[in-house]
Amino acid sequence: MAHANTVVHFEFPFSGRAVRAWEEITKARELRQKFNRTYAELNGLTDNELSDIGIARYDIKGIAREQVYGL
Repeated sequence: MAHANTVVHFEFPFSGRAVRAWEEITKARELRQKFNRTYAELNGLTDNELSDIGIARYDIKGIAREQVYGL
């Protein structure tokens, strides 16, 4: 005589969405921290130092955003 067992794993749909939402929040927070560090480092340079590397002060925010978010 043969027996067949079937195991069904049931997950509440909400729990999966909650986990994914938490992961997205965590990733967004990490990216924002990286953006803030990049921005602060560039903003801390003098105008002469920025000029030496070819960056205008008004470009700092865009450069930091592009570096971190790829936008």
